[in-house]
Amino acid sequence: MTPDASADLELVRAAQLLESDPAAAARRAAGILAGSPGHPEAHLLLAAAHRKLGDPAAAATVLETLTRTRPDSALLQLELGRAYAAGGRSGEALAALRRAVALDAGIADGWRDLAAQLFAAGETAEGDAAYAHYERLARDPPALADARVALAANRLEAAEAMLLRCLEQVPHDVVALRMLANIASRRDDEAEAERRLTECLEHAPGYAGARYDLAQLLDVQHRSSEVLPLVERLLAVDPRNIDYLSLKAQALRLLGSSHQAVALMEQAVADHPGEDRGWVRY
Repeated sequence: MTPDASADLELVRAAQLLESDPAAAARRAAGILAGSPGHPEAHLLLAAAHRKLGDPAAAATVLETLTRTRPDSALLQLELGRAYAAGGRSGEALAALRRAVALDAGIADGWRDLAAQLFAAGETAEGDAAYAHYERLARDPPALADARVALAANRLEAAEAMLLRCLEQVPHDVVALRMLANIASRRDDEAEAERRLTECLEHAPGYAGARYDLAQLLDVQHRSSEVLPLVERLLAVDPRNIDYLSLKAQALRLLGSSHQAVALMEQAVADHPGEDRGWVRY
């Protein structure tokens, strides 16, 4: 086996340890670099291990060196942004994450991490827009895909068991939380559905799917004054979405603003010829 092939094999083994034993991953990455000092993936793994071990400054130092030689790597910018964020260097984290998604608009985790930093900075509208990019790009892991199949077949207990196992592994998985809310709604447990969706939005404030589900849930309960701010935030990102517009019109009507509601729906239908589902709700 050539030295390069041996280093690559060792890197695979080291990467498998990153989540369970980052200290061991760091040691193995350092060992690879001792024999292959220019190995970029080993540097990247070492930086990720430093961050997971609670030393974001060391991670940033490694990554800053790498980005000087590979300034066009979106992945490096993403990891640098994460290291800066973990070290409380918010402005630098934002800049690095913006560079990451500018270099590769298809890097889903970059949009998610950028959204988190924007929310922390109080930039709600831009954070929602960034998270919308993430929603479009993100794919369910296999465990959630199986739960989704069970849910589609109305096997609620099986889907719930799968989702709870997912949450044991990833306690704040917002997609799993939203699916549990769906199960609660099917069981007519509105309080549990609301609790799950609220928890979901606490961890992912830009999650439009969960926000829409919550708005629908509140609408069914005629809590129209609570529906409006939710749907207004959704419309700020997607102003022509007929589902959002019809939900807003319904809330306005129930609050006594019928003329405003009718005008809103007339404009929505004019903008979406051939789509009548908004009027069906209204």
